Amino acid sequence: MMKKLAIILFFGLCSMAVQAQDLKWYDNVDEASTVAVKAKKPLLLFFTGSDWCGWCIRLQKEVMFTPEFKKWATDNVILVELDYPRSKQLAPENQTTEC
Repeated sequence: MMKKLAIILFFGLCSMAVQAQDLKWYDNVDEASTVAVKAKKPLLLFFTGSDWCGWCIRLQKEVMFTPEFKKWATDNVILVELDYPRSKQLAPENQTTEC
């Protein structure tokens, strides 16, 4: 019984991850801005701490992984994820010292 439950849970989580991957998320603001100008769409910036921000994780699960958000985002915005995790160093191009 437990084994079946674990398998069902595994496939459920995998399907959520695949659904989220259907959206194109940029991690470079300059690249996303260029695309946004060409597409004549605004940017939606998602500032997150993927490994520590509980509210960010909840927002993704309850909103960003839904079919309704996927359709809305595809039609209306260019998505940009700006991740600031605590457990790993940011890439040099994503580090700034200017405010």
